[in-house]
Amino acid sequence: MNAHPIRLACAALCAGALSLAASAIHAAPDDLPSALTTPLRAVAEDGRRVLLMPDGRWHLDKQAGNAAATPRADAVTSPYRTAVKRFSVKYDTRNWIPLPVKEGEEGKRSFKHRTLPVQAMVIADEVPANNTVLRNIILHNMRNAGAAVTVLIDEERDRGKDKIGYIRLLGSMQGMDYVFTTNYFANSDGNVQVTCLTVQALFAKSQAECQQFIDGLTIDGLTID
Repeated sequence: MNAHPIRLACAALCAGALSLAASAIHAAPDDLPSALTTPLRAVAEDGRRVLLMPDGRWHLDKQAGNAAATPRADAVTSPYRTAVKRFSVKYDTRNWIPLPVKEGEEGKRSFKHRTLPVQAMVIADEVPANNTVLRNIILHNMRNAGAAVTVLIDEERDRGKDKIGYIRLLGSMQGMDYVFTTNYFANSDGNVQVTCLTVQALFAKSQAECQQFIDGLTIDGLTID
């Protein structure tokens, strides 16, 4: 029997997040993913053609004949559009870099902060669910990944006719403590999770950036804040 798509998505988030966070904390610039060991040509969310450098910085790709060489006034905030049309995430391109999508993980997009040891993920698919189911699966897969989980905050916030789930977890594994902060939403159209993670020791330093990223969750064109 094939695994449920939501479980696969959550497993990708929860099982991979600890090693992802550990890499973010301990890696030097030379240890970035192999795809970024040489300049990578890409198209930014606002349409500009850019070069992503191995050290995480980027600049305009002058050889590409950039039609959008002058950024628009609203180019600082760029929407990441998920596989579900209702859901997107607005994020600050000055602070966050979208990482290349891995094969087989088209429903997930990872982001790396430019200056802080913080990573974020957006996971969405069209599998219908509800907030209670999605919350329970998040907790189940965290524990199934071998982490000792403590729930720090667990609540729902009103956004018009919708309720957005908000959960902050402390996950402990191999002697390290990580903080996961997630906005999530699910209904008959699909489900979405927007998560930011870092080590507990650095959470106070990165909390504002994490909160700003996950609060970029947009449903039907409306942000949750």
